[in-house]
Amino acid sequence: FINNESEQELTTSTTLNVGIYTIYCKFVPDDLSNYTTQVIATKTLEIQKKYATITPSPNSTIAYQTPMSSVINTTSVNTTGTLSLYILDDFGTQILINPTDVLNADTYTIINEFSPTDTANYLSSSITTTLTVSPLSTSITMSPINTLSYGTTMEAYINTTTSTVSGTFTFNVTHISGQLITLSTTLNVATYSI
Repeated sequence: FINNESEQELTTSTTLNVGIYTIYCKFVPDDLSNYTTQVIATKTLEIQKKYATITPSPNSTIAYQTPMSSVINTTSVNTTGTLSLYILDDFGTQILINPTDVLNADTYTIINEFSPTDTANYLSSSITTTLTVSPLSTSITMSPINTLSYGTTMEAYINTTTSTVSGTFTFNVTHISGQLITLSTTLNVATYSI
């Protein structure tokens, strides 16, 4: 019992809120003929606030272009409240991460801060984790042109070569050692390896 016999009865599944309680315990033995019929004991018990437990996202590595919602939505806490994730900039300032944010490829220190709704029983807490954003691979699709007529510039060939991301192409031909191919380059008759 809490405070006295007329208060809430405690069981093994009882959870008390934060506070200081006087616990009363009454014991009645099964063998009443050989033991005192009733024993009462009291004790003061303090229930302290508990830190909320943050379980970080299992996604410690994500690919570039993955929105941060994949990390935010898989981070969990054992009680209700507000969870905020931050990264540190080069000056040590915390920058809030939004679910739609996409981080550049790099390794980041992520600060997970939690403010509980139930401030009477829980304390705010924070943990620091590491997140690696991996770069994406790129690829080149060479021009579908296999032959050109003598005197034709390389413009059609160069302009039909593509890649999966924007960037700058540089073409070199191996038949004429080290010659840089530009849009106006004209090659002599031969088979070239480009």
